[in-house]
Amino acid sequence: MAKQCARCGKKLSFFAKGPLCEGCQEAERAEQAEYEARQTAVRTEVGRKIRSGELPSVNLHIEDAAPVLLRAGEVVHFWDKARLYEVRSVYAGYEGGSHGVSIRILKGVSYRIGSQKGHAVYKSNWLETSQGFLIVSNQRLFLYPRPGHKAVSIPLKKILSYQRSANEIEIYKEDREKGYVFSVSNDYCGETFAACLALLLARRES
Repeated sequence: MAKQCARCGKKLSFFAKGPLCEGCQEAERAEQAEYEARQTAVRTEVGRKIRSGELPSVNLHIEDAAPVLLRAGEVVHFWDKARLYEVRSVYAGYEGGSHGVSIRILKGVSYRIGSQKGHAVYKSNWLETSQGFLIVSNQRLFLYPRPGHKAVSIPLKKILSYQRSANEIEIYKEDREKGYVFSVSNDYCGETFAACLALLLARRES
């Protein structure tokens, strides 16, 4: 039985890849590009307000994702795509082992000295551990994950320090020695997140 396009019902070629015909694939790409352009325009305007000292309320909608469940009284101020990086121990090899030296005592009898057992070596590296959408609200900074990835939620009152470098924001929180690094789309979004956190944390201290 011939396959049909899941969108328009047109008969698909025998060599078609995926459930859509070429025309519908192109239409979807155009719609996605338009959606992303609108989202970029919204984030740019929201970012401008944040940089001027405001904390605007954002009606958050993430395409092709379940609604973000907010807490009572929670207001979203900014969001962007993000990847999460954390420090992890990575196996780096084996070192220190030695067979020692074999000393002949009698014919057919020898004694080995200086042999040592080696040990595994691990190094700490920043590794990607999740991805999704980084959202900052009046209550927390949280990563709304893509399917198959983990969520991270950091209450504002638990943030000990943060720093921003280009499009990366490094966060340290109470009761956790190692930090989180969130990598967002670009420098503009990184600077906007940092500005938003500065305003929110200053308000909590006042």
